[in-house]
Amino acid sequence: MVLRLVQIGNSQGIRLPKTIIDQFNFNDAIEAEIKREGLLLRKKTQPRAGWKTQILKEIKRGGCPEMLIPDNIQCDFDESEWQW
Repeated sequence: MVLRLVQIGNSQGIRLPKTIIDQFNFNDAIEAEIKREGLLLRKKTQPRAGWKTQILKEIKRGGCPEMLIPDNIQCDFDESEWQW
C-alpha cells in the first residue's frame, strides 16, 4: 500500500484509510515508534498496562519477593502520637 504525504500546516502527514483504522481499532491517538526497518504505528496503550498480570505471574513463579508485603509487620505508627 502506498500512502502519499499531505501538507498539514507547516508539517506533512499521511492519511490512513478507514479500513486500517477500523482493523486496528485506532482511536484518537496512535503510538509511533521509529524502527530500523521503518515506522511502526500501533494503538495507544495505557502506561503500565499489563503490569499487574506480569507481576502476578512473576510472583507465582517465586520471583519478586520484594513486591510482597508481609502480614506480620510490627509498627506502632497508628498508635503513637505524631510529632511535627
